[in-house]
Amino acid sequence: MTMVREMIRSAYGTALSAPGAPSVHMPLLVASLTGASVASAEAPPRVGIWRRVAFGIGLVGLFAFVFERNIAFSALRSRLSTVPRYDDVVYLLDAVRRLTFDMPGGFGSFADGILANPPHAPASTLTAMLGFTLFGHEVQSAYLANGWILALFIAALAVMSRPLVSLPARFLLVAILLFVPISHVMITEFRPDMAAGLVFALALIAIAATDLLTSSRWRRIGVAALCVAATIVKPSGVILVIPGIGIAVAMTALVQARATGVPFVRVLRGALLPAATYVVLLAPFAIVWGQPTARYIYQALVGNKDIWRTDGGFLFHALYHSFDQGGRAALKPFNWIAIPVIAADLFLLSRAGPSRERQIAHALYLTLVVLYIAMATSAEKTPFQGSFFYCPFVLVLAGAMARVGAVARQIWPSRNVTLALAALALVLLATRPIVTTFSGLPASASELRSLLTRTADEIAKFGATQSPGSICSGRNPRLLTTNPEPFPPEAILLELALRGINVDYSTSPLARTASEVDALVGNADLVLIPDPAMPGRTDFLPGTAFEADLLARLSRDPVWTGRVMGAVGGAPLWLFERTACLPGATPF
Repeated sequence: MTMVREMIRSAYGTALSAPGAPSVHMPLLVASLTGASVASAEAPPRVGIWRRVAFGIGLVGLFAFVFERNIAFSALRSRLSTVPRYDDVVYLLDAVRRLTFDMPGGFGSFADGILANPPHAPASTLTAMLGFTLFGHEVQSAYLANGWILALFIAALAVMSRPLVSLPARFLLVAILLFVPISHVMITEFRPDMAAGLVFALALIAIAATDLLTSSRWRRIGVAALCVAATIVKPSGVILVIPGIGIAVAMTALVQARATGVPFVRVLRGALLPAATYVVLLAPFAIVWGQPTARYIYQALVGNKDIWRTDGGFLFHALYHSFDQGGRAALKPFNWIAIPVIAADLFLLSRAGPSRERQIAHALYLTLVVLYIAMATSAEKTPFQGSFFYCPFVLVLAGAMARVGAVARQIWPSRNVTLALAALALVLLATRPIVTTFSGLPASASELRSLLTRTADEIAKFGATQSPGSICSGRNPRLLTTNPEPFPPEAILLELALRGINVDYSTSPLARTASEVDALVGNADLVLIPDPAMPGRTDFLPGTAFEADLLARLSRDPVWTGRVMGAVGGAPLWLFERTACLPGATPF
């Protein structure tokens, strides 16, 4: 028993200060993220250059395999197999519009567009712009560019695996954790949530691994910069990210105060410099994104909270991000694997005695617990929102698995541990998919491309008939859509923008009264309405209750001409065109 205890200490505790210490991955991760010196973190035994090159090539191979499989899956059975849909299409449209209508005027025009109309998620817009620039103006191009998120995730896993020392074991650990579904949706879903969750996870690890009493000024400034990055990837996530950063700082200070005997307030003073840096660096972004972000959060949490609230009792909400819908979709089977691994890690940390590694791990575990409780109390639940928990959870789990594996390598032959990891990888390969999506396809998915093309053709024709110099020329046509099905209005505008045609739009599904809908119709040149009998039509949004009456009125109104664009399940999709310009309106 004494021998086992010493082995535990050598992997978890006192060996941290000795050459060849295996459990220094968190300080090294922070150093790699912030540019700080790693001189204070002892490295594992030196490995031959060619073995390290082989390890790097292996990681690239893992990336290529998972990336290709998920792109192929998406093209066959997910997002890329039909017309762009929510919420992906919002970011795709934003990127194409800025490339097509802002960039030709130069960088100044592009910057003016950002200031006048900030993108909802700048990282997603810029990623899509990069994809369209590199790979062509096709929807798939944006998803190809989205690969940077998976690449960053794999790099983070590789660093977190350092305690295992053995490169084959580290490679297998990374491969195992690529079966976690959240890594697949980094490719199959073009949403900012996964990127935001991943950068947020790196920020939490950086905070926990920073010694608030002794770390250098530049290291703390670097951590603050990383926290700013976590905040601006998806500005509307600020309501979770800023409290999460505060929780991580508080838990880190608490753990370090308890470990060193220094008063909590004194330890917390070490966070003043990074806090001030965070505020200063964030200020320009707050000026640009502050108001639109506040409006978005207000409508989601206050104005339309009845729409976006997720039904379910206390137990459903309490377990959603772990063992219920969200946890199963994003983490299975690692939500269950984590239980024995984390229990073993906590036990081994307790037996190893005081160490920086224990402080870091405890700070991260406490942060995750508080973060989970906070997210469980939210009335709105989606697996996308859950990325702010899933990504930190997976990286913390990777560290725990690596530490437990490091102890196992000292108790049993190293080869046995590598074989055990290989066996687990094979079991997962045989039983778990390497592809995942959070979004199902509508039954009419195969019909929608041609229907979208016909609708876009008709709208383009409508705009083209307004000859230069006529009362209706000189401005963009205005499209009103009354339902997000059979495809969202952004999909139509994306199709038109790819042709170089700009159309303004508004939507009525969130309207609460008939007068609100009428006001929107009165300011529109075109109105797209699905027949009330259309299968898959959205009917839970308040404005959709007025569709049948609006369809009947426009059909009788001589100011409007109705055209059938096609049908879904035998139910027509109507496009109504105004036959005369709006009285007193700005001309087209």
